[in-house]
Amino acid sequence: MSLNRLHADVVIVGAGPTGLTLANFLGGMGVSVLLVERNLTTVQEPRAISIDDESMRTMQAIGLHHEVGKIVASGYGSHYYSPAQQRFLTVEPTSRDYGFDKRNAFQQPDLEQVLRDGLSRHASVRQMFGWEFQAPRPDRRRCGRHNRQPSHRPGARRQRAISGRL
Repeated sequence: MSLNRLHADVVIVGAGPTGLTLANFLGGMGVSVLLVERNLTTVQEPRAISIDDESMRTMQAIGLHHEVGKIVASGYGSHYYSPAQQRFLTVEPTSRDYGFDKRNAFQQPDLEQVLRDGLSRHASVRQMFGWEFQAPRPDRRRCGRHNRQPSHRPGARRQRAISGRL
């Protein structure tokens, strides 16, 4: 791929749940997106474990709520215990005020795979796994960024916005 020909309105740094969700959202609006992730794949171990009703509405907004619904355990509760094994809190939500359960358990690798698969619907989103974001360099109208490909060949691009952990 020629580094001199990559242009995007938005660069998203990091392909975790937030970056993947944002890429799906912007891709659905036809915004050109470059999703940069330093790892070759998404995480393979769970980190996040619960998605609430508001986040499920976000999944609905990006058109993936049915797919996400297949990988969650909906409407679960939790009991919290002190070191002396005394229960001090019970959380058992029962309402579905806006169409989704308040608490839904999931495995992060499964969620990220659904989100990443969803990106294939959007021709305006380019995924760059195995690339590292180096540093933003602002100029008058746009932000510049430097990437380091796995072969460690630097390349510079320009875009209008950057989202991610910098």
